Amino acid sequence: MLEGGGYHLDLHVDTPLEDAAAEARTLGARVLHLGPGLVIADSPGGFTFCLVRWDGESAVPGPLRTSGGVSRVDTLCLDVPPELYERECAFWTGLTGWAARPLPVPGFACLRRPAGLPARLLLQRLNDAVAGQPVRAHADFGCTDEKAVAWHVSLGARVAGTFPYWTVLTDPAGREYCLINREPEDGGPGR
Repeated sequence: MLEGGGYHLDLHVDTPLEDAAAEARTLGARVLHLGPGLVIADSPGGFTFCLVRWDGESAVPGPLRTSGGVSRVDTLCLDVPPELYERECAFWTGLTGWAARPLPVPGFACLRRPAGLPARLLLQRLNDAVAGQPVRAHADFGCTDEKAVAWHVSLGARVAGTFPYWTVLTDPAGREYCLINREPEDGGPGR
C-alpha cells in the first residue's frame, strides 16, 4: 500500500518481469521489490509504479452515464516538478515505448498509447512545485456535461480550482483529481 494513499500505475508487460525490471533500471528506475508476479519500482522522480505480467486482458470499461453526464477515468496525470520534467518524459517514453507529444496547453506532454488501452499517460510540469518534491499523480475524468462538477460535489468532492478546460476537485479523503471538458477517451486510436 502506498503511504498516505494516492495513485500508482500498474504496467502490464508481456516480457519476463526480470527483463522488464532490468530495462526500467537501465532507464533510471529504482527497483524496490522484484518477486514472483510483481515488480515495484520508483521512476527517477520518485513516482511508484508496478510491473505485472500481461495475461491477455483486453476489456476497456465504458463511460459512466449519470445525472452529471457521461464521464470516465481515462488519464493518469503525473505531476512533475520542473527540474524533473524532461527526465520523467524521457523515462516514461523509454519504458512504455510510446512517443511523447506536447499538448496545446504549455507544460503538458501526452504519451501516444497504442489502441485498445484503457488510459493514457499525461505529464504535467508543475512550475510552482517545491524543490525536491517527488513526482505524484492524479486521475483525470473526461466528461461531457457541465453538470458533472455539481454531481461530484453532491457525492462529497470539493472544488479546488477552475480553469478554462478543466476543474480540479478533491475527494472526501483530500486526493486531487480533475474533470476535463471533453469526450471520455475509450481506448480507441492512440492519443
